[in-house]
Amino acid sequence: MINIVKYVILIVILGVIGFLIQDYTYDFPISYVAGTKVTLASEYIKDSVFKRLIIPVTFASVPLLYLFVKKVTQLKSIYGLVYFIIYSTGILFWSFRINMYIQGIISGEIDNLKEVDFGYYLMFGFITGTLLSILIFKIIERKA
Repeated sequence: MINIVKYVILIVILGVIGFLIQDYTYDFPISYVAGTKVTLASEYIKDSVFKRLIIPVTFASVPLLYLFVKKVTQLKSIYGLVYFIIYSTGILFWSFRINMYIQGIISGEIDNLKEVDFGYYLMFGFITGTLLSILIFKIIERKA
């Protein structure tokens, strides 16, 4: 029962953190491209309820992804490494999308903000990190 409460509190905290930083996840890369502070992306995101919730839901799902890895691989310790792998791949996918966005702006292929979708790349990165964690710990489990 205490574990359930602990994970629910962690989900709520990460959801709130995701809600608070979602504008920065869009504004920071676009400001980097423009060279000045731009809030255009967050204004676009405010128009769509679904796009407004994708980053908080993605951040809040990380403890559930960890529980999935724990259930599949029968982990007993090294939980910090699982969180590290999940967050690292999420950030790698997010930064990959930023790089693609910058290249699209430079080449003139991207001209509107409807093609940004940083939240989806973050979500796919977290899911990929979960699958990568399962693979890594299954291989370690097999060798032991």
